[in-house]
Amino acid sequence: MNYSKGSQNIITDEFQMIRLSEGYCLINALCYEWKEIKDPKLFDLPEIVRNDVRITDMNILSTPDALYRISQFKDLKVNGKVVYPHLICGIDYRFLTSDIAEALKKNRFRDIHFAWDLRYSDQKRIKTAIKLLDIAGYKSWIFQYS
Repeated sequence: MNYSKGSQNIITDEFQMIRLSEGYCLINALCYEWKEIKDPKLFDLPEIVRNDVRITDMNILSTPDALYRISQFKDLKVNGKVVYPHLICGIDYRFLTSDIAEALKKNRFRDIHFAWDLRYSDQKRIKTAIKLLDIAGYKSWIFQYS
């Protein structure tokens, strides 16, 4: 299997797919990226040309500047309409704080789902993460679990 490395900026008629970081997936036997990327990298936000932006980072919340990376979407508009980012690999609940939950909501991140591929015993931490997102303004009934 060949892992796509480097920054990413794929533009289709419907959406734009980007990568802002690489190699920040924690050591986890179920995460392909940590086996392939030995030197974590951060990438600049490319020019955004679609309102639907899909971010392919494996674990953007674990980057040293996660709040900044999330906040880059705050004022973005394309053709006078706001941009809606989506973390297609999900979020790692272990890095979710109230500040990050609020930033995700404030910057219009949609379809929040968890990358929960660890222990069943972490269910209490998942419930805490759901509460943080609920307080930030997300409604728990729209959460998707992967």
